[in-house]
Amino acid sequence: RTIIILFVTVIGFRVYTVGQLLLEFYQRGSSLENYCDVVHMPCIAVEFIKKTKLEGRMLNYYTWGGYLIWNVPEYKVFVDGRIPGGGIYEEFDKIVHLESSWQEILDKHHVGWILFPRYTRFEGLLVKNGWKQIYVDTLSVILVRNASESANFK
Repeated sequence: RTIIILFVTVIGFRVYTVGQLLLEFYQRGSSLENYCDVVHMPCIAVEFIKKTKLEGRMLNYYTWGGYLIWNVPEYKVFVDGRIPGGGIYEEFDKIVHLESSWQEILDKHHVGWILFPRYTRFEGLLVKNGWKQIYVDTLSVILVRNASESANFK
């Protein structure tokens, strides 16, 4: 009986959450950009990636991994929600928290470009270290390793 109550509660919460997202989407207007803002996924950035055919290894934001696997399967994600800890996640965590080895980890994995949320300390530090911003919207930013690599579109 307790499990049934818990199950109904969880399902009810999910339905409520989806309803809230749909309501917010409807109230903002039904454009792709508004949808992306509501669900906090880099939809518009993904369209840019498809259009420009970025080359090289990507470093992506952890919570966007599954979305990227689904929408741009030709690009290998660095991390996604299936990686709960260990190895690559620990390296990702060191990068995001700007531990002393963050640059060496990017080099080790031959990261050529990064898709991350806007307004992070990480974004500013990358620009200061020679990375170039080639795309920006209200939610996300794409940076390439250096100016010469920004021309490496197919």
